[in-house]
Amino acid sequence: YKKNYKEKNTLRQTIFIAFCALSEAKGMDIKMIDYSPLWQTMEEKGISQYYLIQHGIAGKTIYNMKRNCHISTATVEKLCKLIDCTPNDIMTFTD
Repeated sequence: YKKNYKEKNTLRQTIFIAFCALSEAKGMDIKMIDYSPLWQTMEEKGISQYYLIQHGIAGKTIYNMKRNCHISTATVEKLCKLIDCTPNDIMTFTD
């Protein structure tokens, strides 16, 4: 069951990332979450992207956040623990 779930989850993420990239290429703006507070919080706390990678945040996750694409709630939780902050310190909702 876990293997099948993981494969489906990976496929969903891959499809979403592709959709995100395609919409970005076509100039469509469909993103509801903005991660710009993350970069400000990291700068204030002196934390680099390299630090995130060293502590288990995948490069593709950083790529997605730079483009305001999907990341999992587990990743949000991990980021908050690494940076010692709340979700409001790393993302905002947009209209």
